[in-house]
Amino acid sequence: MQAILSWMGRHGTALSAASVFTGLLLPDLATEVRPWLGSFVACILTLALLMVEPARLAGTLRRPLPLLAGAAAMSLATPALVLGLEPIIGPSLGPGLMLGLYIFAFAPPTLSAPAFAALLGLDAAPALALCLGLTLVAPILIPLIAGGLGVDFPVDAAALAWRLAMIVGPAVLLATAIRASLGSERILRHRQSLTGLMIFPLAIFAIGSMDGIAARFLAEPSRMGGILALGIGLAVGGIVIQTAICRPFGRSTALALGWCGGNRNLGLIVGAISGITPADTWAYFALAQFPIYALPLIAKAVYSRIGTRDG
Repeated sequence: MQAILSWMGRHGTALSAASVFTGLLLPDLATEVRPWLGSFVACILTLALLMVEPARLAGTLRRPLPLLAGAAAMSLATPALVLGLEPIIGPSLGPGLMLGLYIFAFAPPTLSAPAFAALLGLDAAPALALCLGLTLVAPILIPLIAGGLGVDFPVDAAALAWRLAMIVGPAVLLATAIRASLGSERILRHRQSLTGLMIFPLAIFAIGSMDGIAARFLAEPSRMGGILALGIGLAVGGIVIQTAICRPFGRSTALALGWCGGNRNLGLIVGAISGITPADTWAYFALAQFPIYALPLIAKAVYSRIGTRDG
């Protein structure tokens, strides 16, 4: 079993990309999995917490400036940019897709961002610190920023806080219990197997996110293709811009925080929207999983060429 998990860890980027297409090819399986997505997000976060040494995370927190720069870029600059573009692109996109763009702009990093950072050989500690920090303050920060910008953003802060509590709380408790039971040295020895184990919840989440998307692709191929292109463009743009903003803090930190910039936790916000989620908004959320799961396959080759460490 350990050999299988180690193999999965070495090929994690390819396996995660394949899981999205599995969800499209097996729509009934995607429908069955969708109600359990929150549980698998908690599993992903638990494993990500185990992969980052507490001392490494503490060291990252002692250098708050890179985290503050990354947080400002994600939480302030991106919503302001979308707000500025709305008069230009809003009429052609329609209200459902425009809401999807605002969800991307306001959302904290996806809870799988530290996991993918580890798969890519990046320093997962800055990604985990930024991810947890922005996620925990999201119920307060998102309505505050939306109100300050004058954006009518239909998110229920109480529902958002409850979803966070049900995902982050169990993950932190379980990771703490596992680390106390096994010890940090033993976990470090089996890091490759842990990376392979992380592929399971990542893949299941990707499969469940594809619920209903295959049928709509067949019915509206051009519309869905456009939404997919938009999702990929936003993800790549977010990664590049945030990496550039954080570059003064060193290559290792910049690449890790940059990865968070293009990979947002749309599902967290979609689940807290007041009323029924528009069809185009759900389509954008689902298709935004493609870059989250497929880009690591390309990024791994890019990062191996440019290097992921300082110096």
